[in-house]
Amino acid sequence: MQPRKAYRQVPNFNLIPSEYQKPTVSGRRLGLRLLLFVVIVAEILYIQKFYWEKLNLEAANTSTQQQIQKLEEKVNIVNSATALEQERQGLEQEGQTLKTDWGQLLATQADWPRVLTALFQSQPQDIQLSSVMQDGDRLNIAGTASSYTALVEYRRALLTYPALVQIISMQSSKGESTISFSMGIRLKIGGK
Repeated sequence: MQPRKAYRQVPNFNLIPSEYQKPTVSGRRLGLRLLLFVVIVAEILYIQKFYWEKLNLEAANTSTQQQIQKLEEKVNIVNSATALEQERQGLEQEGQTLKTDWGQLLATQADWPRVLTALFQSQPQDIQLSSVMQDGDRLNIAGTASSYTALVEYRRALLTYPALVQIISMQSSKGESTISFSMGIRLKIGGK
């Protein structure tokens, strides 16, 4: 076997000035740099994703708030309509009550315009009324007449009016120049 030759090793000197030297990067450092770059890009994309989600949520929140306002306006309109409907129903019920009360009142009252028309339009010039008073369904009138003939004509004329049912009583007394009289007349009560 031959002995190995021993070579003298020359030291590794770089004679290029350092400002012109290309930096040497090891493979391990290059891998770490690439990994760092990928992590930074991933973080940027992740942050951007959250930013877009935040914008989408804000837009959805604004849209939802606008829809809530529209719904509140509709609810207010419905509440107003419901209140108006309740008020209308209350007024209808009040109107029915008043109509019923008015009907009951009319059922217990005489038709006064017709009664007074009967008393004063059928009255001849020879008759002077001095009092007209109501007592339930009875009307008491008193006055003076110039003659019995005028009094009988007045009585007949009163019986032609449907608002007066019948003459219940009639009293008369002759004075010096006139006849004093009083009559009880039954009134027609209500619309019957």
